[in-house]
Amino acid sequence: MEKFVSYLPEKFQLYPNLTGKENIEFFAAVSSKKIDEARIEEKLKLVSLWGDHDKYSREYSKGMLQRLGLAIILYFDSDIIILDEPTSGLDPVGRNKILNIIKGLENKTIFMASHHFEEIKKVCTHVAYMDDGKITKYTMDEFMEHHLKDAT
Repeated sequence: MEKFVSYLPEKFQLYPNLTGKENIEFFAAVSSKKIDEARIEEKLKLVSLWGDHDKYSREYSKGMLQRLGLAIILYFDSDIIILDEPTSGLDPVGRNKILNIIKGLENKTIFMASHHFEEIKKVCTHVAYMDDGKITKYTMDEFMEHHLKDAT
């Protein structure tokens, strides 16, 4: 069984002279001969951008750009998703929108890098904690017990 991986870096580039929909179409065309228009609409609706799908991405706010980037990687329906600081630079409302989308994904393995414990607590079941070059894996409860008993 093949496993596909999608990656959304903290800083990514979209095409400012393309609309939100055209940006997804561009990336979809790179990997497929046929673009699934219904799937594009579904992903834009999932990230609450369908109403703005015909606006140029240069007109999008930071939060809208983050959601568009997420829609692009979700289009590919990968089994494994890697998100590097997916809420970086967003206000609390924008952070919640992104985190709720991530939390709602089913049957996916998601690796998410974040420096915000509240975000990790909201969406993760396990934590890989790096300290002095050593990585230790915990359940969320174990992590809280070992590292955060005095911080929360």
